[in-house]
Order: sequence, then structure tokens, then C-alpha cells
Amino acid sequence: MTVSASAFVFSGDLYIDRLTDAGVSTGFLDVSNATQLAIGETTDIKTQLSKMRATRGQVLATVATKKPATLKLTLNQIDKDKLAMALLGSVSILTQGAATIGAGTPTALTLIPGRWVQMPHTNITAHAAGTSPIVITKTAGSVNVPLTDVEFNLRQGLVKYVGTSLTAATACTMTYKYGSVAGYTISGSTTPTIKATLLLDGLNVVDGTSVILTIDEATLTPSKEIDFLADDFATLEMTGEMRTLSGKSAPYTVELINAA
Repeated sequence: MTVSASAFVFSGDLYIDRLTDAGVSTGFLDVSNATQLAIGETTDIKTQLSKMRATRGQVLATVATKKPATLKLTLNQIDKDKLAMALLGSVSILTQGAATIGAGTPTALTLIPGRWVQMPHTNITAHAAGTSPIVITKTAGSVNVPLTDVEFNLRQGLVKYVGTSLTAATACTMTYKYGSVAGYTISGSTTPTIKATLLLDGLNVVDGTSVILTIDEATLTPSKEIDFLADDFATLEMTGEMRTLSGKSAPYTVELINAA
């Protein structure tokens, strides 16, 4: 059968397999929605011009040198794995089990008047006398600091002294309870580039032809920052080049398959 489309408008589902530094597959991610997957081909043309009397300015010889194809990728639905790509980072599991820091092993911290201080844990349990005690004690003299003299960001695990008795940074100990936390941690700036295999399960909506684009190995770098306080939806924009793997004759293929 012959594919005879004379016009193309593409749609498609993109899958990305983020490779290890050694080029080993980690499995394809379902990208959900890609708004751009663009390949640019360019050639460097070198010409030899005549300076002879009768033909000055005319072309005597031409040599075309293929330049590396370019790749542009834009995603507008981002999860933890794609955010890690945008930040050239890695993903790990985040866990914190619930526990109590009791009087036998209190946490040492320094209260600084008017400044927030980070506690060792997050998701601190709100104070309730007799059930979830928060007790802050000055190390010197073992004098308790009234809780009315401190403010807490319990979710973040921050404490700030707002009273008037302490006028300088003061070493203290603290007992408290904290709840469990589960999620993921993205460690940014851990790799210079992203290696990936890309697969587009595409469709020419003009005539129903299937269009399968396979990029064996692309080296991608972010081309736009991630603004964590932007008013609009975050997008992941990356650019890169494609490598021709050993045993292959091209860095990518496009398969046009007749509609069933």
C-alpha cells in the first residue's frame, strides 16, 4: 500500500525514556501533553567562486556539509520526573516517620529573637497540653521558655522567638512530636544534560495516516527557566541534538503507516 498524503497536520502521544549516563533504558514516561516536538535540519554550503575575466562571481564548485539536526521539545504538563529533567536533577523518595522527641533526647537549637530557626523535622504536631507537648528550655539554667513567646510554622518546622526576655541568640533544647511525611525529593543540578530516547505515536489528522517518530538518543538541555512563582502554567522547554547509534545509519526515523 502507498501513503499518498499531500498535507500534514500532526497530533500525537509522546513517550520519553530517560537514559542513564551509560545509555541504559529506565523505561518510557507517559508525557501526557507535548506542545512542541520540532526537528530542524540544516546544511552548510561552501562555494568556490570564479574570479576569471569572463565568469567572475559565478560558482565553480559547491560542497554541502550536513550539520547536526536540532531538536526542540516543549511540555506543558509536568510531574516529578519531568520537573527533574527541567532542573537537570534526580528524583528520590521522601519519607519521614512519625515520632516523639522526648525529654530524654531533646533537640538542641538556638533561638534568635525575631528570626525563624529551622527544626530538624517538619510536620510538627500542634501543642496540646498532656498529649503533644512542645517544651522549649534554655540550656543555661534549665528555664522553660513560655510558648506564648514563640511562633511556629508547624508544617515547615520553623520556630521564631517573639518575646522580650531573650535579647540575643540563646541555646535551648526542645521536645515535641512530629507526624509522618511522604513524597519525593528532586535534587537539582546533579547532571549537565539529559539523555533520552523519544517515541512519538503520531497521527496525520488530514488523512488518518499513522506517523511514528523514533529518536534513538537525544542529548537535551533546558532552554527556559522554571519560575516557581509564575502566574501562568509552568512549561518545560528543552533543546538538543540527536546521536546516530552504533549500527544505525540515521539518528531518527519517521514511519508513515497507512490508515487501517
